Amino acid sequence: MNKPGFGGLRGLKSVRIFPIEENTTTAYTTEEKVDLPFAQNLGKDVSRNEQPVYADDEIYDNISDYQYEDLTLTIVELSLKIEALLQGSTFDEETGVYTFRNTDVAPDFALGYAALRKDGNYRMFKHYCVKLMNVNVSHNTKGDNAEYQTYELTFRNSQRRADGAVRVIKDSEDGK
Repeated sequence: MNKPGFGGLRGLKSVRIFPIEENTTTAYTTEEKVDLPFAQNLGKDVSRNEQPVYADDEIYDNISDYQYEDLTLTIVELSLKIEALLQGSTFDEETGVYTFRNTDVAPDFALGYAALRKDGNYRMFKHYCVKLMNVNVSHNTKGDNAEYQTYELTFRNSQRRADGAVRVIKDSEDGK
C-alpha cells in the first residue's frame, strides 16, 4: 500500500543515455552517461503475446509473454553529435558535419529518466537496453506559431542478456 503523499507522478527530467559496452550472458556494463536535454514527453507502449489456453471448450487461462516495449521521447532540440551517436552514424567534430549512411546500425543504450512524485522526491527509471528505431521531425513555416519543431525519438526496449531484466524503477528518498 502506498504511504500518504506518495501519489501521482508529474513531469519528466534528467533524460540520459548510457552507451552499452557489454551486454552478454555473463556481463553487462555501460559507459558514462550522455544527457538528452530539453525533454517534453515520454510515452511507453508494451507489446505482449497473448495466448489463450483452452480446456473443456472454455478459456482455462491466458498466457501473456512480454515481447518488447516501445518508448517515444519528444525533445525540443537534438544536436547533430547526439543524433549521430544514437543512429550509429558519424559526426566530424572539426567540420560539424553529421553523415548518415543507409548501412549505419544504431547501437544499444541504457535509457534513464526521472519523474517528480507528489511528495517532492523522484521516481527514477532505467531501461537496460534500448535501440533507436526512428527519428521524426516535421518542418513547418514559422507563420504566427511560436512553437518549436520537436524531435520524436522512438526506441525499442529489450532485455539485458545476463539476467533477462528489462527495466528497474526506484523511488528517491532525498529529493534527488
